[in-house]
Amino acid sequence: MAPVVDTVGVVSAGTMGVGIAYVFAAAGAEVTNGEPDPVQAEGALAAIRALATRAVEHGKLNADEAEALPGRVRRVAAAKAAVSAIGKETIVVRDVPGFATSTLGVAIGLEAMRTLEEGVDAA
Repeated sequence: MAPVVDTVGVVSAGTMGVGIAYVFAAAGAEVTNGEPDPVQAEGALAAIRALATRAVEHGKLNADEAEALPGRVRRVAAAKAAVSAIGKETIVVRDVPGFATSTLGVAIGLEAMRTLEEGVDAA
């Protein structure tokens, strides 16, 4: 079966990025990863290989599919430069569960509660 999506771009090679890259590569899509750190990018490929091996053990992929899967994931070394070229700025966050935006949302919510407690604003 041909993949619904032929090519996918994944921004990083953290926990989520690895999972997303694996799922799309397993579905047959070509994946381009924008991870700027070559060590992290290589670790992601190792994790994808491990996931493919586990999928073979569980009967979800055959050996040939598992062997071909990491070859569908490529790294874009100049991702940071490409983002800068379009006038945007990148941020680098530690690889932790959740999203940077969720963490920022909590901080904004706490500040909003403080303004209510201090009587700066009404609800």
